[in-house]
Amino acid sequence: MIKIIDNRMEAREKDYLVFKVYRNTGDDTVYGYLIPHSEYDADEQLNFVSTERDVPVADAFMEAVLRADAFGKDFTIDFLWIQDLDGLFPVETRPDISHLDTPPDMLKAS
Repeated sequence: MIKIIDNRMEAREKDYLVFKVYRNTGDDTVYGYLIPHSEYDADEQLNFVSTERDVPVADAFMEAVLRADAFGKDFTIDFLWIQDLDGLFPVETRPDISHLDTPPDMLKAS
């Protein structure tokens, strides 16, 4: 399973994906999304990973973890950085991901 980090420096020199947390300016809802990231595979095919914007943060986080885990397995990316500059999604409020396993349909990055 991909490792969740709250400080990008924890990744040291390794690659990481970014989950951006933000508040909608029109209301108090907190949202999140996996910032688009792409990598070339061994066949020089471009593979892309991201999630939709404007999804409530807990749901977006679960989707991002699953997608990041699948993509990371294909491209040796070990970390998902939670970019939460305003402290809107603290560790103690995040859904438990310890029970997650990447579904078979997400095992190949697209």
